[in-house]
Amino acid sequence: EKVSQKETAFFRLTKNQDGSSRRRIAESIKTPSVTVDAIVTRPKAGDANAQEILLITRGRPPFVGHYAFPGGFVDYGEDPKVACVRELREECCVEGYEPELITVAGKADRDPRKHVISIVYAV
Repeated sequence: EKVSQKETAFFRLTKNQDGSSRRRIAESIKTPSVTVDAIVTRPKAGDANAQEILLITRGRPPFVGHYAFPGGFVDYGEDPKVACVRELREECCVEGYEPELITVAGKADRDPRKHVISIVYAV
């Protein structure tokens, strides 16, 4: 039986009538997706006490047209810090270095598509 990438399955081995073993899904557990966001700031020109922050305008649902931090989904097997720098480069053509953890957000209904855990870094 097939299991989607977003589910973890527990299997139970059962015996067929001919004595061979057969794998059956005993229980399926849904797991949240993981995303990263990059917070990038720089000093504001002409005002040493002010900072500017890098935002993108979302082009895809949900929240098309709204401002957001650059970021996206972590690929399977990818380190979240590497994903953060990759997403920043892909979305903004900005090279980031040494991401520093700011917070983790994971409220289940935060994203209307599915349960998403976001790891936010200062880059």
